[in-house]
Amino acid sequence: MQDFYAIIDLQHEEGMVSGYPASHHKIFGRRVIDYMLRALQQVSPRGVIVLVENSGFAQYLEDTAVPVVCKNRDMTSVQDIVDEYGRDQQYLVMPGAVMFDVVDIVTALREAARSGKNVINIADAEGSGNVFVIKNRVDLARAAKIVQERTNRGHMLGGVSIIDADNTYIGPDVKIGMDTTIYPGVTIEGETSIGKNCVIGQGSHLVNMKIGSNVQILSSTCRDCEIGDNTTVGPYAFMRQGAAIGKDCRIGCFVELKNATFGEGSKASHLSYIGDATFGKNVNLGCGAITVNYDGKSKSQTVVEDDAFVGCNTNLIAPVTVGKGAFVAAGSTITYNVPECALAIARERQTIKEDWAKGR
Repeated sequence: MQDFYAIIDLQHEEGMVSGYPASHHKIFGRRVIDYMLRALQQVSPRGVIVLVENSGFAQYLEDTAVPVVCKNRDMTSVQDIVDEYGRDQQYLVMPGAVMFDVVDIVTALREAARSGKNVINIADAEGSGNVFVIKNRVDLARAAKIVQERTNRGHMLGGVSIIDADNTYIGPDVKIGMDTTIYPGVTIEGETSIGKNCVIGQGSHLVNMKIGSNVQILSSTCRDCEIGDNTTVGPYAFMRQGAAIGKDCRIGCFVELKNATFGEGSKASHLSYIGDATFGKNVNLGCGAITVNYDGKSKSQTVVEDDAFVGCNTNLIAPVTVGKGAFVAAGSTITYNVPECALAIARERQTIKEDWAKGR
């Protein structure tokens, strides 16, 4: 426990040219003020008082790393806070957006103790260590580079191979397992966890993902979903909210999933849309096959049971079920349930008109 109060002055910096203060701009998905609060949390101050320009900004502080008290900065000064909380306490004052390490906090407090001051502004230490105030978007980019270097270094020292750390962007809450390799141009944000021995290919963008071990994601976008062990995704796949892919699956090029479950060993290798669907184990979805989940008013479910085979260029018109072990012929539009182990063919019989094209 550090015997001090932290005062954060959330002034609006004109240099940001923004409707929001610098403190509420994000670096790799986390707001600048949250970086500040998490650093403060490590030294457990007696309290954190945030001076806001108006009550509207207070709503943005609801999900912070430490409890805070908000006061209107137009009606409350630092001296007012000192008078309220006690002149015998130490106060660390900081702008609304400043980058610093825990060691910078400790150093500032020690300097205050030596000088006999009970109020010290951490911005006075700007230029020493990692302390600098974010006043504009150039400063914001500089801060992002510092976070990027710290984060990537931590992962590399923890057993992750990052091919080009200058061109890899990993959020501070991301967890990555040992012997995973990250290629250039990758962005990983939010509460993402990646297992061991994975490969995240060039240009991939991952947000709030839960990824198992031995997974390959090649040049794809995945957000708010899960991928099981030994599964391959991409290139150029798009996995959206609510998708859950099991173990040993294959999600191939230009395949999109949304709110869909894919059972162990199932495959959709090419050019498919799978939405609002439940696929069982060892299902094969042919090239160009899609679930037709929306009728213009509501969305309905498609169910494809274990070991089913859906041929190329098939439309599964929801709500519909393809039974266990059933086959759907290529080019079919399925509007009725397909029984277990049946073959469904839903296409017009081919007609040939001899010499039809002559003379045209």
